[in-house]
Amino acid sequence: MLSVEYREAMVEILDILDHTDEELKNKIPQKLIAFWRENQSMSYKPNLDHDKSLNEMNLKDKTKAIIAMISVKYLCNEKQKQEIQSNLRKNEENYQNKLREKYNPDFLVKKKTYQTNEKTTEEQNSMIEVKETFFRKIINKIRKFFQK
Repeated sequence: MLSVEYREAMVEILDILDHTDEELKNKIPQKLIAFWRENQSMSYKPNLDHDKSLNEMNLKDKTKAIIAMISVKYLCNEKQKQEIQSNLRKNEENYQNKLREKYNPDFLVKKKTYQTNEKTTEEQNSMIEVKETFFRKIINKIRKFFQK
């Protein structure tokens, strides 16, 4: 079953195709267009300004993804396909690098262990000092007692 987002994106795609040249429209398989028509949302009404370019239209993210797929599969020549795929790869690499920097488990674990090690050594040192001073006091009192 298709999600509501995809059904609404199909409505936007069909609306865009209704305002597209027949030459470009004929490059897209009729089975695909028929699939979109069968599965489009019946309640969603797109409000697209066709005087603007696709970049300027307020399209849903799923619509943009479908347009990219249509462009790569059916409308672009080989050189354009390679450029688009190269850009998509670069974008994906950048996105993955940002995620790696933000959620790098090695960095998080190292940082956490460093902080805990530092705290435990400080606690151990303070405990030792307290023990030494406590024992010193006891020893000093015993000495005073025997010196009298």
